[in-house]
Amino acid sequence: MGRLISGACGWAVGAFSALVFASAADSAPLQSGQPITGKLGADTPRNANWDRPTECHVLDTQAGETWQIEAKNHSPNLYNKPVWVSVHRGQTCLEGTPEILGKAKMFAGTGSSEVKILSGGGRYMIGVHAQSPFTGAVGYISTFEYTLTATRGGSGGDRLAPGEVVQVAADIGPATASTVASRADATTVAGQTIKDCPTCPEMLVLPAGQFMMGSLSTEIGRGRDEGPRHPVTFTAPFAIGRTEVTFEQWNVCVDAGGCLHRPADEGWGQATRPIINVSWSDARAYAAWLSESTGQKYFLPSESEWEYAARAGGDTAWSTGDAIIIDDANLLSQFGKTVAVGGFPPNAFGLHDMHGNVAEWVQDCYDDTGYFGAPADGGARTGTCVRGVVRGGGFADEPALTRSAARRPSPLGQRLPSVGFRVARAL
Repeated sequence: MGRLISGACGWAVGAFSALVFASAADSAPLQSGQPITGKLGADTPRNANWDRPTECHVLDTQAGETWQIEAKNHSPNLYNKPVWVSVHRGQTCLEGTPEILGKAKMFAGTGSSEVKILSGGGRYMIGVHAQSPFTGAVGYISTFEYTLTATRGGSGGDRLAPGEVVQVAADIGPATASTVASRADATTVAGQTIKDCPTCPEMLVLPAGQFMMGSLSTEIGRGRDEGPRHPVTFTAPFAIGRTEVTFEQWNVCVDAGGCLHRPADEGWGQATRPIINVSWSDARAYAAWLSESTGQKYFLPSESEWEYAARAGGDTAWSTGDAIIIDDANLLSQFGKTVAVGGFPPNAFGLHDMHGNVAEWVQDCYDDTGYFGAPADGGARTGTCVRGVVRGGGFADEPALTRSAARRPSPLGQRLPSVGFRVARAL
């Protein structure tokens, strides 16, 4: 099974580290002409949409280079189930299907396969996928052993668009703003605002308390991943951004070298509009930089912290009650783009844009079974995953997708013009 190696970003905060999948025998991206070995087994991570045991390998290229990628299967499979090798551009090979994301061919038995590509430059993910499940029954094997070799040179190949350096998987720790908060700290009170520097986000202190997370079975628009409904208890107060992080605030991080990505604004303008086109890793980089530059502990909110903040003491589908209209939030493409943060009325806690404008990254790893086994103390759902969660809905979404309980999975490396984030802070 593949192990995890450090990705392109060198930052980390708390128990978090940015990671990419690579071969068990290699601790760096594929090197020309240097074969690496790997195994596919029952415990290998599965491609989320294709349901195949999958290992991902990193290949860094320059534009115009031709690469030949050859995979050899060393394990006979008595039922002749094929193994695939594929090339993916700019995303993880644990998402989507090879037919969609890249070029794929198969090899079976103890055969081999090769793929030639004409690179557009950047980072690509080379995937090895097993078609059949692994069982202990007669006629099946417990693992596929293979060798993968990438060789630069030659001619021909399928022309690929430029790749992109991405963080494709992350090891998520449980620490959050509410769980690391000091229970003895009496210097802040609910409703108080905190601003640690002139260009830092304005934070609002939320009280300790308990709420019911998830939606009622009768709630219109309810997703199957919004239950079971369960109590979450915050034993300490914590702070959360009054608004979403803006371009102005993000650009300070870029200028200081704490954030490496300068996203496009889609021609809508920057200033106090929410930052967009940022991945989960980008958002975590900003929180890490804030922590380092201010000496405080900043995080992405956990799902439960975010929903607690969005509900603001209520228990209806939206903080506005049992309905929401375009006077309450930027949704339904009423403007066709983001708007400056804070322009719509705040909720009962004093927080703006918890519904609409941009969907917001949270810290947790997405689990499509819902909240079975989810933390009940404000912590984040931990583990190594490739899909995170965005909450709150964006400017183009219908009201049901902007509900307090609505949640949506998203690949950690994905950057969209409808997704941004806000930060949380321990007290």
